[in-house]
Amino acid sequence: MEVNHLKYELLFLGLFLFSGSVLAKEGLVFYVVDYPPYMIVNEKNEVSGMDVDVVSAAFKESGQSVAFGVLPWKRVMKLMQVGEIAGGLSCSKRKGRETFMLFSDNISETRQAAITRNGMDTSKIKNLDDLKNHSVTTVSGWGTENMLRDRQIDYVESKDIRSGLVNVLHRGVDVLYGPEIPAKHSAKMMGDNTSIKATYLDDIPSNKLHLCISKGYPNSEEILESFNNGLAIIKQNGKYQEIQATYF
Repeated sequence: MEVNHLKYELLFLGLFLFSGSVLAKEGLVFYVVDYPPYMIVNEKNEVSGMDVDVVSAAFKESGQSVAFGVLPWKRVMKLMQVGEIAGGLSCSKRKGRETFMLFSDNISETRQAAITRNGMDTSKIKNLDDLKNHSVTTVSGWGTENMLRDRQIDYVESKDIRSGLVNVLHRGVDVLYGPEIPAKHSAKMMGDNTSIKATYLDDIPSNKLHLCISKGYPNSEEILESFNNGLAIIKQNGKYQEIQATYF
């Protein structure tokens, strides 16, 4: 107990000494898309969600104010490439992104799955390539689209998870390839949570999510270190677990 307490004090002291030189004079703005329960965007474009709360709490440890905006994910990526925005959440590590992104320590985790109607026989869906035998949709602009493209799996685009679920439940598409928990959350909001099921794919592991920061944004390295220090503190003092318990 004494060792853990000392580690906490040293971590906090290091963050305090470090943060004075790097905190932005004005609040940082990070951009999101609707990805409940990690990021939730309501009809007024107000942002909440588990990862949003984690990012806010971590930066609060260094006295850094943050705000969250809403933009299409493709635009977030383009703005990050030229350093016009601080960053976005939550991001997964994908080939090529490291050229213009810094990734924080792990914020949360999700898993891509084959989302189907509950009554569909998915016993022969074991790997991603098995989706070649089915009609597939995924959300336009997300990493899942690149994964399907790389495997030469035909698909139709959906603008968001809800649209993908509508395609599966009402428009004859077999599979929505996408994240299990956001898909189930969206189905619940639609009143269709008992109408779908998720089938895991053996060759697709769970996906760690991060705060991503534009390398071209001023003080990006310092922002990343400040956030990671704050994240370590809230994971140690129980605030992180408290936030997760609220949403799960």
